[in-house]
Amino acid sequence: MIMEKDKCLICELEAEIINYPAEVKQNNWYYGIRCPRCGDYIYELHKTKRLLEYYDKERKHILSAVVNETWRKYHRNEGSLVSIKTENDLKLLENSPLIPKDITEKAYKLLSFLKEKTEYPGKIIYISPSTKPYILSACYAANVQEASYFVDYLARSGWIQISEEKRSKDVIEIVTIKMTVEGFSEIAKREGKEKRLKQAFVAMSFTPGPEMDEVWERAIKPAVKGAGYIPFRVDKKEHNEKICDLILSEVPKSRFLIADLTYNKRGVYFEAGLAHGYKMPVIWCCKDEEKHKENMHFDTRQYNHIFWKDIDDLQERLKLRILGTVGQGTVSAV
Repeated sequence: MIMEKDKCLICELEAEIINYPAEVKQNNWYYGIRCPRCGDYIYELHKTKRLLEYYDKERKHILSAVVNETWRKYHRNEGSLVSIKTENDLKLLENSPLIPKDITEKAYKLLSFLKEKTEYPGKIIYISPSTKPYILSACYAANVQEASYFVDYLARSGWIQISEEKRSKDVIEIVTIKMTVEGFSEIAKREGKEKRLKQAFVAMSFTPGPEMDEVWERAIKPAVKGAGYIPFRVDKKEHNEKICDLILSEVPKSRFLIADLTYNKRGVYFEAGLAHGYKMPVIWCCKDEEKHKENMHFDTRQYNHIFWKDIDDLQERLKLRILGTVGQGTVSAV
């Protein structure tokens, strides 16, 4: 239910304050913002204001875009809404694997967004970066000029066709477009490549004793399978190679990597670093006990970790993190 209007705490546009039912607390509600640029997110007024008050204004458009894309994924049942209540929440946004790594990825983000809006081939879409700020978030643009640049890039690439437009110098005020066959083909090619990567590489301690085996069998495996991927642990595969050669060959075949730092095994850092080199999403985990957390390497503490309390906690949160990071996979959980 919409309650009143206020400024968005990220982009400062006029937004609506709404109630979201809290899944973990019956008969209770979370407050949320519904922003024309950022989409929906959950907040606590004073905590969130303090977090964002001195945040770098030059990077706030990135936060807006991550929140917006996560919100759109939420409506496709791929993960949960963004919550901005703690510094860890903010770090999760800053290090989100959704953030495009270069200009071409930004352009592709816009193309993907336009496909979402294309209900059938030939459908005409009206784009107005000046009056519809969600267009800026769709391509992680800092301003209208940058968003206009990406619209032009898509047109030059032959992925969209512009039929009418109104401009003021380099800024698009309104443009009428439709996706071309080449645009749909580009989407299918990229999505097909991602869907072919069905494996989730798991880097974790294999010892001591049955404890971590139980974590693997009852938490990590079912979470990965429930999200639609195939869990892979290097010690579970029969092979006649050097273990490092097997790691080097299997990590690039994976859609993402799970790095559990419980017992702080050095090999986990090696495998996670390899995944980062391939620009692959890494999901960090660790048991929520001081003896494990205090040994984590300084360089990885900046990343948002799932600090799990027990096996059920890890399974539930890991599945949600996978869905929010890479989306639902295509492998049956059966």
